[in-house]
Amino acid sequence: MTEKKTPRKNVEDNQIIAAIGYLGILCFVPLLLKKESKFAQFHGKQGLALFIVEIGIAIISIIPFIGWLIGFIGFFICAAGAIYGIIMAMEGKMTPIPGLSMIAEKLNI
Repeated sequence: MTEKKTPRKNVEDNQIIAAIGYLGILCFVPLLLKKESKFAQFHGKQGLALFIVEIGIAIISIIPFIGWLIGFIGFFICAAGAIYGIIMAMEGKMTPIPGLSMIAEKLNI
């Protein structure tokens, strides 16, 4: 007999996995391991969107001077987004990261 999880229990069980989703390529951990959890999937998709933006910034930062400036600023913005996402995941909230949620909503995983 399987135990039915309440939404609150689901969040409590998946907070750490959801937070891990904001650590670069580890965004695939909640996406692949917790397919049944809307909470983990939400944070995994946001982590994947953040990872895509980070890759884009890394490519742009190859360009001398202006790319370096964009890369420097982009690094801090992405780090702030990841910290915000981790905090929201650990608090059990499904709060979208401003600007990033548009990309995350379009991901169909």
